[in-house]
Parts: sequence; structure tokens; C-alpha cells
Amino acid sequence: MDANIWPDTGEIRVAHTERWSSTPDMLLAAAWLERNGLRPESLLIAACALVVAWVNDADSASLAISCDGSHKATRVQRVDVSLAQDPIQLCRDVDREYADSDYGPATAACDALLTITSSCRPSHGRLCGEFRLGIGIVIEGLTVREVAITYDPRITATAMVRSIERGIIRAAACVPTCPTLSDIEWLSQEEYQRIVYRWNATRAPYNYERCLHWLFEEQAQRTPDAVALEFHGQILSYFELEQRSRSLACELRSRGVDCDVLVPLCAERSVAMVIGILGILRAGGAYVPIDPRSPDEHTARVLENVAPELLVIEARWQVRMARFGLPLLPIEDHSATVEARPCLGLGRPDALACVIHTSGSTGLPKGTLLEHRALLNNILWLQENWPLGAGEAVLQKTPFTFDVSIKEFLWPLCVGGRLVMAQPGRHLDMPYLGRLIQEHRVAVTHFVPSILQSFLTMPGVEACVSIRLVMCGAEVLSPEIVGRFFSVLGAKLLHLYGPTEAAISVTGWVCDRFVQSLRAVPLGRPMSNVHIYLLNRAMQPVPPGVPGELFIGGVALARGYLRQPQLTQQCFVDDPFAVPGSEGRLYRTRDRARYTADGVIEFLGRFDRQVKINGTRIEPEEIEITLRKHPALDRAAVAALADGHGRLRLVAYVVCKTAAAPSPFELHRYCTARLPAYMVPSAFVALSQLPLLVNGKVDYAALPVSA
Repeated sequence: MDANIWPDTGEIRVAHTERWSSTPDMLLAAAWLERNGLRPESLLIAACALVVAWVNDADSASLAISCDGSHKATRVQRVDVSLAQDPIQLCRDVDREYADSDYGPATAACDALLTITSSCRPSHGRLCGEFRLGIGIVIEGLTVREVAITYDPRITATAMVRSIERGIIRAAACVPTCPTLSDIEWLSQEEYQRIVYRWNATRAPYNYERCLHWLFEEQAQRTPDAVALEFHGQILSYFELEQRSRSLACELRSRGVDCDVLVPLCAERSVAMVIGILGILRAGGAYVPIDPRSPDEHTARVLENVAPELLVIEARWQVRMARFGLPLLPIEDHSATVEARPCLGLGRPDALACVIHTSGSTGLPKGTLLEHRALLNNILWLQENWPLGAGEAVLQKTPFTFDVSIKEFLWPLCVGGRLVMAQPGRHLDMPYLGRLIQEHRVAVTHFVPSILQSFLTMPGVEACVSIRLVMCGAEVLSPEIVGRFFSVLGAKLLHLYGPTEAAISVTGWVCDRFVQSLRAVPLGRPMSNVHIYLLNRAMQPVPPGVPGELFIGGVALARGYLRQPQLTQQCFVDDPFAVPGSEGRLYRTRDRARYTADGVIEFLGRFDRQVKINGTRIEPEEIEITLRKHPALDRAAVAALADGHGRLRLVAYVVCKTAAAPSPFELHRYCTARLPAYMVPSAFVALSQLPLLVNGKVDYAALPVSA
């Protein structure tokens, strides 16, 4: 498999040449060239410029071109290409460069050598960098005899070289008849069918006419005496958990909770938290996780967005949450007795199950609306491919404000497993987690890569022999971590990828020891009933090796964002492909990825500034907006920088209005009072001014990295 991810930008030290010989030779459009008064070289150089823009998905391409066919040479320093540009005009622009030089007409044989450098500029947190290619084209008269590409195999995948070769030929053939670049057919019909349809043939006969809590109710009827939940010395059977959650559900129903009613749930990890989640779902409502330790300002913004009628809480947080002026429903007070009404089978499969709030670039958290069937797809896929046996334990340690927690809670309870919960605040305590795994014989757990690395280096980790499956995702997983994993644990490692907007995860990749030879662990292939497309700016599929933006389709998609119709419209777009099982919409992730030759997906970075730290999605813009509200600050910029161990941390750069600058301690305290702990920068750097681009925006690539 060809899966070498691009390293950081650097000088090319190793070069490799691939040669392609046309069979039959490619004939250039003689009549078209003559009619427009163009040289053959103009068409080929324009085609190369189009291919560079296509490969980079960029607005422009920088070409340094030298042509030698009559013992004279010319050099075109820059050719700009945009998606709306007329390719014919591009050919004329290239030809005009020749007219202004001393380059004469080509002789019988012309060897045109082009050196191509992309205009991609590296920035903080991006995995992609420049790629440099040498393209040699040999033409005789109007016939292309050979295309030879010189490239650095550390940077450019072989699959991309093949696509560039084909792209040059197709662009040269299409230019005479295409009004704009977006009209060029970059893929053959066979390639299009393979990429769009065969690689998305994921249809599976899952039953979506069910709600998540219905599966729990059915399981409780089958195995009432089996252990459902273990937490800090407390053990609940399926019967007990069903009874307590039913009591809460009946109380919620009496208070008007029904389908698509949003119910905030404020609790720390506890038995009450699980009863609260199940009780809200069983009433037909959708739970909205509220971290009781979040700053009041952040909690107030979330509650304002939800606009609830009541707040379900763990009893110990009544005093703290009373300040928000909502009716409070303590879980413990309403889950002890069972109502006569059954409260079974309530809800709808297409109704909301929960709303997960993530960091927002507008300065406000954004709530993602997740339906039962989208979450059910993920759980059914897991159970089909990694079946959880009766009584097998899943460790629940992810804060319930993050979407990964959903499968930790509900997967075991839907299929007869055991839910083992870590104590609140101890999900990063590796020795404690090791003891918990051993004592409760945990079989399945989830780690983000940075935390998995800490777990694997913990003394005695080899004793966690009960683990058979570790799921890992939400960050880039390095081959080094995979190598360490297999050296200390005899378990399977499943690499998962997926944004909150697509119900937890949408691709999977089973790691093996040989992944250490790769530059990064692939994202894998789409899950059942999920479609993945890698598209350029013209919404066209890209071939293997060529980077594109990752779009997600299928049943996993969220309904949209809570009370943000404009943002929903921007991020959830129409699906133009109509693959069987399509839901008619695609979610644009802003993730940059590419296919290998056999359809495996590799992650290359982000198109925007979103970052993930310890698996948590963070929009730096939200932190910047908060900082700019400080009365002493004029401007602020936030970047994610890697420390000496490769772990990302947030650094805030501030420009003060006066000479009396607030101290880093004061700024830290200011942010702590307004932002969740995971969004508070670890360092604050005062600058006299922020580096700016020519358009006046902050030049994040020029921020000092010594912070």
C-alpha cells in the first residue's frame, strides 16, 4: 500500500524519476493551435499550470519554466491559475511570455523542461508542506513522446505522480473545449466509478427503526440480573438500572419532555449521570451535557442556546446551578420509586438523542444535533465488527461533554455488556486507570493518541491483559505509538476518525505492526452506510494521491447546528453523487486528506485553524474573541505549538493598549473564568504588534515559536 504521508517542508535531498511513454503518442490539437496562433509548448505549459493548481487545490500556481528546442531558452517566472479562469486565455498568456522573449519557433524536436513549485505556505499545526516536482516533456512536432517526472518520494506519493501524469494529458486534451478550469474532466469514467461508487459501496442492512434506549430496555428484559454498571464500589443490575431510569423518565414525561425536547443534564461521572442519560432518552427527549465545573459564563452561553424548561442535575450541584434561574430536577430524588406507567418504547428513531457543544469560531459554543439513527449506526457497526460479549466490560472515562463518551455509555448497555466507570477527574490518572482495568477485567477502552502514549509508558501496563480492543482517535496517531502498543499489549488497535457532526466516527483502520513503516496511520475506509468523498474546490472527486477536502455522507450525519441555520447551510451541503444509501447531504469537514492507490484514506491536516489537543476540538478564534474583550488588550492571536515531546499546547500572543500590560497570571485567570479548562492557553506572550499579511490578517506562520 502506498501510504507515505508528506513530512514537513524541507530541501529535496532524494530524487526519483518516473517515466511515462504515451501509447499511442498523444496528438495535440493541431487545428485548434493553428486557429488560435499558439505554439504546442503553450498548451502543455498551460496544462501543467492547471495540474499544479488542481493538485494543490489552490487559487494559483507558481511555475518556473525553461524550454529548450532551438538552442535558446525562455523562463516564465509565474503563471496564475484560478478555478474561474478561461484555460484558452491561460494558453495565450503563456504564449505572450514567449513573444516577449528571445525564444524562437521550435525545431522538429522540442524538449520542454518545467520545474514546478507549489504556492502552499506551511503554517502552525499543518501537516502538509510544499512539494517540488520536475516535469520533462518531449514533443516532436504536435506529438508528445514522453513525460518524465522527477520528485522526492519522501514528500510525493507514487499515486500522486500517476495522477499528475494523467492530469497533464487530460488537461491538454480538455483545454480546447472547456470554458473554465472547473469544467475539465480530470478523471476517466472508470476512475470516477471506482472512486465515487465502488469505494463507497458500504451499504449494510441495519435496522434504523429503533431508538438507542429501546435496545437497553430489551436487554434489561432479557438479562435483568446481569451486572449493567460498576462505579466506585457500586454495582447495578440491568433490572435496577432500568427501574431507576424508568422512574426518572416518567417524571420527565409528566413535565412535558417528548421527542426533540432538549434537556440539559448537569452531573459528574457517577451512577446518577447514567440514570440521567437513560431517563432523558427514555422520556423521548435529547440530553445536553453540562459540565458542572465549567465557568459560569460558558455554562450560561450553552443554556441560552438550548433555552430549556428545566435542568436535570446530580443533587450535589443544586446550589451551584440554582443561579441560572431554571427549575431543577435532582436525579436522585426522582429515580428511587417506580411509577405504575411503563414508560417503555417512547421516542422516535429520527428524533434527537443528544446535543454536543463544541468550540465555535464565532466566539460561542455550537451545538451539534445528533439523532438516534446516526448514533445507532456507529454502535451497530462496532457490534458487527468487534462484537461485545455478554458481561464484557467497556471503560467509560471520556468526559460526557464529548461525543466519544456516547459509545462508551451506550454500546455495552445496548448489547448486554458491563459499563465500568472511572471516578470523576481521574480519566488522566494512568496508574488508577491501570488498576481499574485489571480489577474490573475491562475488555474495551478508548484513548486519544496523546493519552494512549502516556498509558503505554506507565510501569506495569503489561498487566492489563484483559484488554482485547483499544479504540483510538480524535488526533493524529503516530506509527511510534502503534509500535509501542504492540510491544506491551496483546490487544487489537482500531484507529477511528470522525467529527461530532458525523456521529462519533465514520472511518476505521485496524493497525498492525507493519504500520511503523508508514509516516502516519491511515484513517482507513468508510464504515457501513457512510460515504466519504475527497473533493477539490469545484466539488469534483480527486484521484489517488491528490489532496482534497474530506466530505462525509450517509446516515451518520447530524441534523445540523442548534439555532444556527446559516452555519448549518454552510457546513451541510447538497450531495451531488447519489450513491445508494445517500441521505442527500454532505458534511464538509475542512480536513485535508488523500486516497492511496487502493482507496485507503490518509489525513494530511486542516484547511482552517481548528486544532485538537488531547482529543478535544478547539477553535482558536473563540479564545481570541474572549481575550480581545479584556480591557487592557488591543489584539490577540492564538496558535497551537508543539512542545519538546511533540504534544500540542495553546499559546496566546497579545498586543496591549497601554504600557501596563497584564501579567500572564492575570490573563490565565481571566480566561479560566470564561472558558473551559481545555481552552485556556498554557502560555501568554506580549508583542508590540502582531505579524500581518498584506491583506491585514494575522500571519500565524510568522508568530514566534519560542514561547
